[in-house]
Amino acid sequence: MGLMRQWISPSVSPGSPRCSYHLPASHVVALIALFTLVPAAICEAFFDLVIRRDLPYGTLIWAAVICWNVYWFLLRFAYAVDVEEGTLRWRAPLRSGSLSISELRRVRPSRIFSNIEILETGDGARLPVWAVKGFGRLMGAVVSERPDLPVLLSLQGRWAERVPVRSSFRPGTG
Repeated sequence: MGLMRQWISPSVSPGSPRCSYHLPASHVVALIALFTLVPAAICEAFFDLVIRRDLPYGTLIWAAVICWNVYWFLLRFAYAVDVEEGTLRWRAPLRSGSLSISELRRVRPSRIFSNIEILETGDGARLPVWAVKGFGRLMGAVVSERPDLPVLLSLQGRWAERVPVRSSFRPGTG
């Protein structure tokens, strides 16, 4: 646990009014395009150019792909997280919610994607969040309010803190 804590800087003091982590809109659009359009184009090109046959049950497959991506990218992945007075508020493009920081059980990397961190609650709910520069500072704000929370960031999540780009974290004022 100590090894992982070195990547989490306490960026705000406990009781700070508010801090936020917002993925830029350009990132959200680029990620949706990357994970929806690119695989669709590759699959289409593979069947059209390599196999030279129509995609079997193509309409059903594309409908399933669209439904899967709508579910994950518009309903599940949080692109914005705010921490204020012990409450964590999150937003996805078509859904939002809040939970008490005391309800968090742990923060861990996704088992599939290295750029996704999972915030798990005591009741088993999982909130996937894109980890870009600033996520470690957000977790520092959460840990400053809940020091016993186990936080394990992925290699990519830790690496993102060192990239020379603008941070998605905004500390509270006060």
